Amino acid sequence: HALYTVELPIADNDEAFGFRAFDGVPLAGKTSLRISFFTGSGPSNPPAPAVPSCADFVELLSGCVAQSCHGDGDGGPALGLSFEGVDALRTTAVGQPAHEAETGDTTGIAEQNPERFGVNMPIIDPGRPDNSYLMYKLLIGTAPYELAPGATCPADERCEAPDPAELDRLRNWFVRGEPMPYLSEAEQFVHHDELRAIKTFIAEGDGCANGQ
Repeated sequence: HALYTVELPIADNDEAFGFRAFDGVPLAGKTSLRISFFTGSGPSNPPAPAVPSCADFVELLSGCVAQSCHGDGDGGPALGLSFEGVDALRTTAVGQPAHEAETGDTTGIAEQNPERFGVNMPIIDPGRPDNSYLMYKLLIGTAPYELAPGATCPADERCEAPDPAELDRLRNWFVRGEPMPYLSEAEQFVHHDELRAIKTFIAEGDGCANGQ
């Protein structure tokens, strides 16, 4: 609750210092402009979410292992992507291009800034959830926008699903196949709070490089 005053000098002749018209002509009238305002109390920033450990991150993705989708069951993990443990995550997901995103001229090489968004996008790009295909495979589903039983939506977030047209645009642009995790209605999906933890891990974690 402090009063602040900002004074902006205005040039009223050819020699004066201050703001002028776009063509450099001095501004007639006042020699300064004052703006005053009070600061006030407002909402504080929400506490930063805790960064999950690598083991916690694997547990968050346990739903993707169910029904032998991305586990080491019969036939091996789908598309070679395994979330069975830390080592599998590190070798098959971190920095590895998503097969469904390999629509460019090369394969097996993850890209950071391709000419067309989404081409050869890594499954998990440490430090960049915006460039991690895993996030988009989760976002095209419905469960990540739902709250787990007893959970509340954080004050700084929106928890309702986007407009269906936006989800269709995401599906048609570069995300292929079904959303993750692909489970029956009876199984545990990744809810909004878990999605937030996954995003935090990718943004702040090291991609399990140290196995922590």
